[in-house]
Amino acid sequence: MSKKEYACIAGIVIFIVITSFKFGNDYSVYGLKKPLSLSYSNGILYVAQKDGYISMLDKYGHILELEFLNLNDPSSILTYQNMIVVSTKDNLFFYQRPSKLLKVVKFSGKIRQIANFGNDILVLLDTGDILKVQNYKVKFLFNIKGASSIATNNNEIFAVVGHSIKSYNINKQVLTSKDFSVPIDYISFNNGYLSVTSQQVNRVFILNKDLMLVKSFKFEKPTFAYYSNQKLFVCSSDLDKIYIRNN
Repeated sequence: MSKKEYACIAGIVIFIVITSFKFGNDYSVYGLKKPLSLSYSNGILYVAQKDGYISMLDKYGHILELEFLNLNDPSSILTYQNMIVVSTKDNLFFYQRPSKLLKVVKFSGKIRQIANFGNDILVLLDTGDILKVQNYKVKFLFNIKGASSIATNNNEIFAVVGHSIKSYNINKQVLTSKDFSVPIDYISFNNGYLSVTSQQVNRVFILNKDLMLVKSFKFEKPTFAYYSNQKLFVCSSDLDKIYIRNN
């Protein structure tokens, strides 16, 4: 075998070793600072970090831009129409992609989480108040006492209260309820599935829209999870990394 053939084979082996981390069932992304929340759209992963930076990654976890946006204390992020929406302590920032600031909407209470709600955005405050933002105007919907996280599916609103997840219609009528034996940290909804994190037991649960358990995964110290296009993205703020699992 010639030297050229040896070099070719060696190159193939090296390529397989390097890329095996990106195309296996599980891999981790390092180099972030306390990732809190994320959103995925058109092959791009947007990650909000406690240090104030929003980072852009591709679907394999390669960091495209580490310091894409810089905000003071971001807490939640989502993609909305052709925009990126980021919440901080008491503000919503609307960016036209990639990074043009369009509008800042200020709130009187502390924002805990935001979620897509059809053509609108829902905002959960620490008080349990759920507000709807439509064309940058804020409207109060209702209060869910003790609500710590929200997600939405069309006109259905999911809320975490203690060890339970409940789904409500727009009139605050309970449609479905599921109790857990462990505390729930955060939920998100996408592609027909609800992603549920419980850091206490190092678990991410995947539920369908009827709150029936579909899958359960073990991750160390999961903070926030997001399911999209057969991929599960999981933030671990305590470990400064993101898990990516192919399903």
